[in-house]
Amino acid sequence: MRFTGICLLTVNVPRLVSFYSKIFGIQAEGDDVHSVIKIGGLGIAIWHSKGLEQKVKDYPIKMRQNCYSLMFEVDNVDELY
Repeated sequence: MRFTGICLLTVNVPRLVSFYSKIFGIQAEGDDVHSVIKIGGLGIAIWHSKGLEQKVKDYPIKMRQNCYSLMFEVDNVDELY
């Protein structure tokens, strides 16, 4: 399992993109719904909470703003599960 970054949920993607872009001196890729700042092998994904709700329609918990999730990558998720 590899740690690949963090995902931040917000209702103001441009504000967080501006903040983290200035701190790390790296331009974000994306738009007002979803943007990513890549720092080495890690990423900061910034999602609008409503945009993520629309993308993950069957997610059982209502998305909240101002929270986060950690991102991990595995070779075979079914095997790990």
